[in-house]
Amino acid sequence: MIYTIPPEFILNYQADTPLEDMIAPTSIWCFPVLVNGESCTLLMVDLMDGVWKALGIGSSGIAKQWAAVNRVRYSAEGYTTRFVRIFQATADFVILSHRTAASKMIPLESARATLELDRIGEKYAPSKIIPDLQQTVRENLEASKSFILSLSDFENLLDNQSE
Repeated sequence: MIYTIPPEFILNYQADTPLEDMIAPTSIWCFPVLVNGESCTLLMVDLMDGVWKALGIGSSGIAKQWAAVNRVRYSAEGYTTRFVRIFQATADFVILSHRTAASKMIPLESARATLELDRIGEKYAPSKIIPDLQQTVRENLEASKSFILSLSDFENLLDNQSE
């Protein structure tokens, strides 16, 4: 399953907020497609109108990154892993959750690019990552509002021309 952190949680983030309280499930599931035992791409499906439908197949980079994280076997240390996509920041993470330890975030390639991080596989406390996402999320939300207004203006223009 793909999880996300809604933009309001990122924009209003407080360092004492547990990461688990911010993560929300989406209805999208992704499944690795294996070739010769290696994860080479992802099949993404969503439950729409009561029917499972394929959204697409691809994301070979994410498939390989997710497989690399899972090879580390964090479960042996008591962690569970979740794939989290922050849509408004174009950033993907693996979240490591533990019953007795603080959660950690592993930025995948898209998140490392957004945050300008170099180290692959590095684990970060949410307080080191989420504040750095706030500006990107804010800018992308504003840009999407402008786009919606632009579409509305375009529709009005078309309506005026047809009169």
